[in-house]
Amino acid sequence: MAGFKNRELIIELKSGNSKAFEKLFFLYHKKVFGLALKYLNNQLDAEGIVQNVFIKVWENRAALDANQSISAYLFKIAKNLTLNEVKRRLCRDVYINYLQDKDNPPYDLNKEIAYNEFAAYLYKCIDSLPERRREIFLLNRHEGLTYKQIAEKLGISENTVDKQIRNSLDYLRGQLKNYLDSNQ
Repeated sequence: MAGFKNRELIIELKSGNSKAFEKLFFLYHKKVFGLALKYLNNQLDAEGIVQNVFIKVWENRAALDANQSISAYLFKIAKNLTLNEVKRRLCRDVYINYLQDKDNPPYDLNKEIAYNEFAAYLYKCIDSLPERRREIFLLNRHEGLTYKQIAEKLGISENTVDKQIRNSLDYLRGQLKNYLDSNQ
């Protein structure tokens, strides 16, 4: 029965019915917020994710498939936006640490350009990790969660977390070595 109601809701939404959109929002906004908050640990950022998820749904409503799960669609958008925010924070933190490093000589534009290119390549490599591996890697490296915390949060074993982190690091080391070798 719930699937039938969701199907009707999607059909109404596809036709531009703002009441259907409102109903969809009230059905799912708390769950989307909870997902974003779990990873971002920041209420304001999680609220921003909720807004962006529903903006994307509204903008892409014509492409919705009434036979597909709307909740899966919403959570996929939320997860992608949340991971993008985590990556943005990670990049910002790395850059701030770089700028605050007291051992660096005075401002050097060439070094900053090289650093920005390197950081962009690093995040491109992180983006190319398989989705679950990337999620585990970012939870550990950006959020600072322990293997045990990640395992509990994702419902997997600590050994799986360890293996995924090792695989991520091996892959990133190889990619960064190739990058550095080609830019010398």
